[in-house]
Amino acid sequence: MSEAVQPGTAARSSSAVLDRFFLASYLLILLLCLPYLRRAWRSDLGSDAYALAVGLAQAALYLAPAFVATRIVHRLLLPRRGPPGRAPVRRAIVYALALLLTTLTAVAIEADGRIFGIFGFHLNGFVLNLLTTPGGIDSMGIGREGVASFASVVAGLAVAQSLLLWGSHRIGRAAPLPRRRRAWAIALLVAVSLGERVTYAIGEARSDGSILEQANAFPLYFPVTARNRLIEMGIAKPRDGEVPDLDPGSSTLAYPLRPLRVEPPARLLNVVWLVGESLRWDLLDPEVMPAAHGLSRDAWRFTRHYSGGNGTRMGMFSMFYGVHGPYWFQFLEERRSPVLVDVLQQQGYQLGLFTSARFSYPEFDRTIFAHVPASAMRDSVENYHSDDWVRGWKNDRARVSDLLEFLEKRDRKRPFFAFMFFESTHFRYYFPDESVIRRPYAQEVDLDELSGPQKAELEYARYVNAAHHLDSQIGRILDYLRRDGHLGDTIVLITGDHGEEFWEKGRTGHNSEFHEEQIRVPLVLWIPGDGGHVVDANTSHVDIAPTLLPLLGVRNPAADYSLGRDLRGPIDREFMLVADWSRIGILDPDYKLTLPIHGTGLLLENAITTRDDGPLPDAGSAYRVAEPELRAAIGDLRRFRREPGSVRAAAPVSPPSGPGF
Repeated sequence: MSEAVQPGTAARSSSAVLDRFFLASYLLILLLCLPYLRRAWRSDLGSDAYALAVGLAQAALYLAPAFVATRIVHRLLLPRRGPPGRAPVRRAIVYALALLLTTLTAVAIEADGRIFGIFGFHLNGFVLNLLTTPGGIDSMGIGREGVASFASVVAGLAVAQSLLLWGSHRIGRAAPLPRRRRAWAIALLVAVSLGERVTYAIGEARSDGSILEQANAFPLYFPVTARNRLIEMGIAKPRDGEVPDLDPGSSTLAYPLRPLRVEPPARLLNVVWLVGESLRWDLLDPEVMPAAHGLSRDAWRFTRHYSGGNGTRMGMFSMFYGVHGPYWFQFLEERRSPVLVDVLQQQGYQLGLFTSARFSYPEFDRTIFAHVPASAMRDSVENYHSDDWVRGWKNDRARVSDLLEFLEKRDRKRPFFAFMFFESTHFRYYFPDESVIRRPYAQEVDLDELSGPQKAELEYARYVNAAHHLDSQIGRILDYLRRDGHLGDTIVLITGDHGEEFWEKGRTGHNSEFHEEQIRVPLVLWIPGDGGHVVDANTSHVDIAPTLLPLLGVRNPAADYSLGRDLRGPIDREFMLVADWSRIGILDPDYKLTLPIHGTGLLLENAITTRDDGPLPDAGSAYRVAEPELRAAIGDLRRFRREPGSVRAAAPVSPPSGPGF
């Protein structure tokens, strides 16, 4: 009887094809996992056997959802006992599903490998937010070439999987895998997986950072722990100090802690707030940024100033709110604007907000500027599909022109607040020819070239040229204020949202580590009548709001609305805190401690370094020294939380309603 009419033949035939196909797909996934294996390799027989076991097990884990889903659909559409029905059509549906799911798996692993190779983290909530929030992908500066490059990779993987399916169809029907051989292969994978999980559990109990680092080189590694049982068995010993859970929790906000007492000064100062994307501290140089540096000679200049994080989200959040990054998620959920912006609106400031990126990513239109009328905000969304989007310097020029127009047309009887976010120094670092001050420089950069330090010096020179252009736009604003006679009654703030690394310590860009290059930024603060001051103490973005709010008439102590201090007063910090999507970094004079917000109970060896990011011979001792600061940080992360059943805290100052901002 032919296959078209014989019951069960289609099911057996297609099952044999799927066996071959998933075996071939598993080998392809293993090939795509080689970069992870290289990062886990230690050139030690025992360690490398463990790394290989993890790789074999994880590759099977990645493919398991596609395998299980395909097998379920196969069983439903092509039962072994039943009439053939529309067997060819149903078989085609099963093959198409297998092809789609395995291709998506391969694409996800390839994407994760590229991200991890550059930034040092796997696909996570931050990446998901990047993909799903309007403007997220564009904020990376990938451009059309980058999209086309990855699209070609996706197409290549789809073709590879199609060829594997075609070959499996040709071979599998004629030579199906013996059931016993298939069972042995599955049993071997299960044994390898159990073995490496037991090894991990023992390593975790013994605080073996090497084993944990090897496992964490692979994405979606789900750890198995049995510390208490292993201690009872004498295999492990109790260790000193546990890393607590640093998550502030999901309780509602108590921000500010007390009602604000606002006594407007006789003369309200204007405010011009200028932020450069990825602008690190060493760019504040008379050659690179002559306009900003020239202002700094007669202003407050902070030489050891730090962002609140290694990315735009936490950097901007910390400077406007004066609180640490992990609060971001709750402030976003409650659409809570910062006290600083509330006070500006209450006092009738005219708001002109401009960015060369978008206010929707990160979600500043739902946090910092949540209650600002859309008419007061101007971004560069109209250039979304144009070359100008990537070439941020063009947007910088256009938005500065908009800002100057806002200043020219404002109501001169009311104070103004002007904000500008520059993109020239964003990745790709574009600039016009007249801004070139460093040669040679990389003619072009893209994500594919960021996997090694070979061109770091040339890329840094390109970055310097972009900063020189950014400064030229700052100069346009300062020149206007001088010509208009308003520099004497305007606060001017110049800083960066975070820094940028160029392989100085093994990474590039930002958002990956709390290296000095990624978190240290310039800060110039011009306050009329204060004169010039150079401050070499450690300062933070959380200090900006408590410095400006007293100048706006807020009489509360800074602790009522901030975790920072007035930059014009004595600065004597025991530690500073920085954050990213899922970690915090605690910086004291000697150490830098990096911890997950959701504590794992374990301090990895590479979680604590010297202050300048060097290795420590005894991480455990350093942790014990830093433990009091960690406890203080936990208190900071809970200060503006309202526990269930507590008395309701004061609501923030309400801005006036109606037009005119």
